[in-house]
Amino acid sequence: MLGFLSSLSFKNMYAQPPAIKKYFDKVDSIGDFHGNILLSSGGRIILQRSYGLADIRRKKPNAAGTHFNLASVSKIFTATAILQLKEKNLLELDKPVSLYLPGFPYRNISIRHLLTHTSGLPDLELFENIVKEFPDTIVHNVDIIPELKKWNKGLYFEPGEKFSYNNNGYSILAMVVEKITRQPFNKYLQQNIFTPAGMFSTYIHGMGNRTVKDDTSYVVFHTRLHPLYDSAYTSIDSVPGYKYTHVNISGTVGAGNIITTTADMQLFDAAFFSGKLLRASSMKEAFIPARLNNGKQILRPMDTMQGEGQMYQGLGWELFDQPLTGFSVGHGGYKLGWQLFIAIIFFPIQQLLPIAMRPVEIMAAWLLLPCC
Repeated sequence: MLGFLSSLSFKNMYAQPPAIKKYFDKVDSIGDFHGNILLSSGGRIILQRSYGLADIRRKKPNAAGTHFNLASVSKIFTATAILQLKEKNLLELDKPVSLYLPGFPYRNISIRHLLTHTSGLPDLELFENIVKEFPDTIVHNVDIIPELKKWNKGLYFEPGEKFSYNNNGYSILAMVVEKITRQPFNKYLQQNIFTPAGMFSTYIHGMGNRTVKDDTSYVVFHTRLHPLYDSAYTSIDSVPGYKYTHVNISGTVGAGNIITTTADMQLFDAAFFSGKLLRASSMKEAFIPARLNNGKQILRPMDTMQGEGQMYQGLGWELFDQPLTGFSVGHGGYKLGWQLFIAIIFFPIQQLLPIAMRPVEIMAAWLLLPCC
């Protein structure tokens, strides 16, 4: 489902909201889209639509209150929590992780390395031995450090030398938040992000006795086993090859598993860019392209937003500089066979970013959709 987004230029998205509705109405008419879309400008919702079914077997339609798993879009919340602690002088980005988590085995990896995916840590392959021995294992944050201590292949590169997208790094950041604040990650986010933003429909799966199994508003993810010639949808949970996608990380937090709605994401957008969650100086720091040890900015493949321009790595955020739209930030989220989420924000940057970055007007688009 990612390809269709690239066919919509963000110039059209900015200038012609009715054209967006017409496009998705067309996609919906041929049965190829199940999900929600919300577009807002200046805090005002200008397009909010639900398409298709949240549960195909029960023929339950998607609605404004349908809950989706944000997958890796959750990382912007973890990054926000870390920057909040920095503002309170409770941590420093360039201090080693082991200063805050004494059991962490790599003393040359800093908080900044985790935020920018430059740590050199192994990603989900870290858990391959567990999964081989116990195929039904659900990985949790508490499993990460013990497995790192068993890992005998070392770091893939010297921290700061390269970019390599890493989910474990953000789960470790969540553990840092818990260690410093002495409270569970979900409670910290509830008190310092969700509640201040008014996100009362948002929670973290598996924390505080809240799980998607008990959530009647949560989507049931589904797929077509053979998309080219199979017209019937099958629930992901009944397809063993898709259920875990090799390593089941549904027990981890920090890298994913925030459950929310499009409306709550719009509230997060409004709170974040109005300065309710972070100071302007912290936002500016988050949105300046990070650099490697050699001084070069981290350039990433244009995978979240395809098209002309450049994609950089910020502190938890993906940064885009494109000819038609100027500078924008956001994050993508994806779980193979499960779901696809895109979050893109356009915002006033005159006082947040370097002069070289082109200013644009406020525009926020949150697109949540289960994978086909």
